[in-house]
Amino acid sequence: MGFEADEDARLNELDYFGLTEDLMNLTGTPAPSGEAGVELLGYSLFDEYKVMGLAPYGDKERFRPQFQSIYKLLPNGDYHLEPLSRMIDVFIKEGLLPRRKGEKFTQDHKDFAAGLQDTLEAIAKHILTYWQKETGHKKLCMAGGVAHNCSLNGKLLYSGLFDEIFVHPASHDAGAAIGAAMILHQEYSNNQFKLSPIDHVFWGPDVGSNDSVQSTLEQWSKFLDFRLMENPSVEVAKLIAEGAVIGWVQGKSEFGPRALGNRSILADPRVAENKTRINAMVKKRESYRPFAPSAIVEAADEFFELSQQPSSFGYMVFTVKVKEDKRNLLGAITHIDGTSRIQTVSKNINQKYWNLINQFGKLTQVPILLNTSFNNNVEPIVNSCFDAITCFMTTNLDYLVINDFLVSKSNLSWEDYFVNLIPCLVPSAGLREVNQFKSQEEKLSYREIYFNYAGGKSLLIMPETYQVLLNLKKENTISKIANDSNIDPENFEDITKDFIKLWENRFITLQPDFNCVKI
Repeated sequence: MGFEADEDARLNELDYFGLTEDLMNLTGTPAPSGEAGVELLGYSLFDEYKVMGLAPYGDKERFRPQFQSIYKLLPNGDYHLEPLSRMIDVFIKEGLLPRRKGEKFTQDHKDFAAGLQDTLEAIAKHILTYWQKETGHKKLCMAGGVAHNCSLNGKLLYSGLFDEIFVHPASHDAGAAIGAAMILHQEYSNNQFKLSPIDHVFWGPDVGSNDSVQSTLEQWSKFLDFRLMENPSVEVAKLIAEGAVIGWVQGKSEFGPRALGNRSILADPRVAENKTRINAMVKKRESYRPFAPSAIVEAADEFFELSQQPSSFGYMVFTVKVKEDKRNLLGAITHIDGTSRIQTVSKNINQKYWNLINQFGKLTQVPILLNTSFNNNVEPIVNSCFDAITCFMTTNLDYLVINDFLVSKSNLSWEDYFVNLIPCLVPSAGLREVNQFKSQEEKLSYREIYFNYAGGKSLLIMPETYQVLLNLKKENTISKIANDSNIDPENFEDITKDFIKLWENRFITLQPDFNCVKI
């Protein structure tokens, strides 16, 4: 049986897969537009996962009567949901004040998030309970944006409704590319194509050979120290056990929203303070959001309550219970409700990552690592060697590992950046001068850099920085452009700091060679 739903938790289709690989549509429900629930929390479309992370901090009973007033469970696994605009009215009348973006969360907001998650789980379980009994099917396959709600997936796992549950690791819209490719492959293979279970999602671009990585690192030799390690798993495990936070880049990147050991930030899962450290040094995200663990498959059920074979938890799509006697030990990856979004790692799927976790286990008796995606708060997961270096240079990560190279930052001053780096405006960024009139006599002028796509953010910049950006020329360093623009040398340090800030926010690239990298 296959279950597909969108981010609003509306059922789109429920399909039954027969033993002959036939597909039969059982039912479908139109999906309304609107994101009233997340909007009340100061979020917008595609922020649903943040609400899921906030929910365990709240009391789901607090607003249960209000939630139950806006939906009804109907016979035959159906349900009715009131117009989403009514949700806003119901909760505002109850005294829930919508949160402005950036404001602190009140307990009311946390209780609302808990109720929203509970409502999603109640509706999904109602639908699936009916159709499981109707079909007698004990295996469930989930897709659609709501299938990334790993808390829901975990509850279904523990419910006993199904013997096996498979959640596609790229169940959002991007995953449709896989289905399209499969259909074409089926057509061009004269229907000889046979479906087989996936065992990994390392389908992205390769970071390159050690030789190509070394060539890229050598371009940054003014800024980075690096060396080839003889035994990466031993050296890196020791660094992590001693407290280091590592950027880890290997082989082909992951397809989908999760870093699964090839484009990851790794840390010790035992130290609760690592959550705060990683947020401060790179993620800059809401403090309530949890970090996930990667565990070697052989030891996973020693630390987690698993209701399926440990090998079926390879994609971080289920939230499971951390065993009660292990929760204090795993302080950095245990959420406030005692759960964790687990990834199990098999030696035959990702041997290098397995070796690292296993070696960490030999040092600490905990064969688990904290694993979060390798990116800062304004970019997707790094892909190329250049991406990884950029993220490393603009965050406070302790080390970067690319293939077998251990990379650290040199001790540098602002002058090193000013003299040695070439700026390039990314294609999606623009510059503008804005004039505001307070009165007929008083005009306020400022300069800003902005992203030219819908919803793109902007940043105020110094007039001198604006002037340098207007005069960008290929192959010219910041210092060369500043001097050619007749900028007062007293402003050079502030300009450089402005450029580094723009680099951190990915409005520009900075690089030490003579070709702007296309983003």
